[in-house]
Amino acid sequence: MYPKTAHIARWEYIDSFHAYHRSSTAIFQRESTYIDGVKEYHAGEQLSRIHWNASAKTGEWKTKEFEREYHPKIVLLLDQYIHMYDNEDQFELAVSIFTSVINYLKEKGMSFQVISFDSNFFQVINGTRHSHHLDNYLLMSSHTGKVSLEKVIRDSRLPLDSGSVLVVVSPTISDNLVTTFSNLRKRNVHICHLWLPQTLEHQHVKTWMRSFTRKQVQLYPIMNLQELPDKLGGRV
Repeated sequence: MYPKTAHIARWEYIDSFHAYHRSSTAIFQRESTYIDGVKEYHAGEQLSRIHWNASAKTGEWKTKEFEREYHPKIVLLLDQYIHMYDNEDQFELAVSIFTSVINYLKEKGMSFQVISFDSNFFQVINGTRHSHHLDNYLLMSSHTGKVSLEKVIRDSRLPLDSGSVLVVVSPTISDNLVTTFSNLRKRNVHICHLWLPQTLEHQHVKTWMRSFTRKQVQLYPIMNLQELPDKLGGRV
């Protein structure tokens, strides 16, 4: 059964990156390094965009077509570690939040990648071009993973360059995660943690929340699917 979802009308955090990258030519050129194909040359296009090999083979001017024209690289990560979920309902909420985020990015035309992982494999799913792989991932997801969230984030195969945005959906919050996120921030990776807490009342939880704020990690505590649109649509 396809996961339940909530419609997200506006997401202030992600929208701010979207607007900034669209208005910044310098960032656009630096971030758009992944070629998705070639297209016909049009008068006035920059010489740096010419695909010389394709032009030589065809005898006609060809230019590079980039996978991401106006958006930062957005990487989505769903925590599937077996020891992190208290029950099936909590994991179903995580998958519903994750799917709602995917639907929002698709609706806004933003490129993104989903990381599928376990102890025996590591796969990057392009959410724009491989929708059938993405649907299979959402339908088959389970909280039986043997790799912790922190270990996945530290994996060198995670496609996080300077300026990337990592969106995590997880019930995990800990000193170890604060340290892991802090190291990413030093590399200029932006982090958004959609967190599934059981409670917000314990003192150690409040301490961790303050730590995330100090490390410039955007933290959204979400306890049910219905509150997701309001949490993402305004300041928290």
